[in-house]
Amino acid sequence: MKTIKLTFSALLLSVLIFACVKHEVIPAPIDQVTLKPYFTGNINGTNVEYTDDVNGFNGVNSQSEHIVTSPALSKVIYYCDMTSNLINTSIKVGYGSLDWDAGALEKPSLEQFNTFFTSLLTPAPIFYGSYPDSGFEVEYKDAFGNTWNSDKASVNIQSAEFTKIENDSDATGDYCKFTVEFSCHVYRPTIVLGLPSRDSIRIENGHFEGWFLR
Repeated sequence: MKTIKLTFSALLLSVLIFACVKHEVIPAPIDQVTLKPYFTGNINGTNVEYTDDVNGFNGVNSQSEHIVTSPALSKVIYYCDMTSNLINTSIKVGYGSLDWDAGALEKPSLEQFNTFFTSLLTPAPIFYGSYPDSGFEVEYKDAFGNTWNSDKASVNIQSAEFTKIENDSDATGDYCKFTVEFSCHVYRPTIVLGLPSRDSIRIENGHFEGWFLR
């Protein structure tokens, strides 16, 4: 009888210990859009490559909005900047403008956003522009912190082609992931003999993988 009581007590203790064990709760997997910016090209005669998480480089998105009173249509231009927290050099591209009624919607609808960018895959020339005008834009910052910008009225040959567009969404927002190939001159203002002038450098065979955020 004593043996039975001891066995029963041990069994009861085991059950109580097992019941008190906290089970680990594993959260359900979260879908997250993969964003890996990358740039390669020839800048002013030098081949360069900027890779995500190398030399402090990462991608930053931004927008420039030109808001007007409804029912006139407002404009938004989307940018992706590959910049570093360790060095001055950066490269930024932008495209717009997407027109929408800011009096009816805080920002363009998802359908408007997706359609606007997927239309870039149609075989049509892409023109250069500058805020707030429509077109493709390039901004380059050199190692000295000087800013160089593309010019829609440049007399030099310039081209741009979006070769990949992928619309994707997660809990953080709606994205257009893109690849664009481009070549252009970029300019910065300067003074020569007391008169306004500007310097230029050439970006050739630019290949930029990035994203725009709605």
